[in-house]
Amino acid sequence: MATKVVKEIDEIGNNTLLKFGIITLIIILFFFFLFIKTDLDKNNFYFQAKFNSVDGLSEKSTVLYAGIEVGFVNEIILLDNNQVQVNGFIKNEIPIPSDSILQIDTDGIFGKKYLNIVPGYDEYFVSSDIVFKYTSDSYTLDYLARVLENNIHEKN
Repeated sequence: MATKVVKEIDEIGNNTLLKFGIITLIIILFFFFLFIKTDLDKNNFYFQAKFNSVDGLSEKSTVLYAGIEVGFVNEIILLDNNQVQVNGFIKNEIPIPSDSILQIDTDGIFGKKYLNIVPGYDEYFVSSDIVFKYTSDSYTLDYLARVLENNIHEKN
């Protein structure tokens, strides 16, 4: 009897075992990513904001509130009207007033860009989908030099 079982196992080809292993791995990865997404949605609020320029901001950039990291940028999309939509997640235990300003800041002169929430004084967001109405764009040294140059030429 044992010889028959061993013979049947030997008859299963390597290709069949490989296919079974790949399918099992795909199923495990599917449930793993499903669990991570569900966990992300449960512990975080989704936010959305529109900017004219996000120079230097990237996906996975941090979101700070009062100097504390409270979230991250998930997606940056260029819209048809040449605006940029930034989407991400913020921890749901952080109460954020609905008139808060979301601004792009730089860590030092040449540091990484991050989003900073400047709190307002209105009621807190009650929905798990936060849409920032007030934003402040990213400004680079190049942009500031051009503004200064234009101001000097206007005065002359």
